Amino acid sequence: QPRSRGLGDVYKRQQQLNGEWLASLEAMNGLYNNFEQLNSLEQVTLLNFYNNALIQLEMWQEAISAFTLMLTVPDLRSDLYARTLIALGQLHSRENEPEAARAYLEEWQIMHGNQPGYADQQARVEELLSEL
Repeated sequence: QPRSRGLGDVYKRQQQLNGEWLASLEAMNGLYNNFEQLNSLEQVTLLNFYNNALIQLEMWQEAISAFTLMLTVPDLRSDLYARTLIALGQLHSRENEPEAARAYLEEWQIMHGNQPGYADQQARVEELLSEL
């Protein structure tokens, strides 16, 4: 069985669609524990679903850890990197960690602030920074 098919079985997308977030999270833990054995696409896919479950369950520190891990995925697409930086800024802000939040949001501005196609995100980043 190819690993990507196994990934599909483990993250239980249907459970997430049905709102069964805890069951989905528990199903993904095995893959998360073997993260280094996954290829880059599998890592990104797993972390996207894993973060969805963590956020739904309001597990903020765990989500911070998982989003931080996302930044280490080799060849992470620029748009995913940008969204991850914003998510980390929001999560750190929620956890009353303004210095960390500011660092991620300012990194976003440096990397993506003047690029075409990021205008909506630029407005959101500026709003988040003003709230810190």
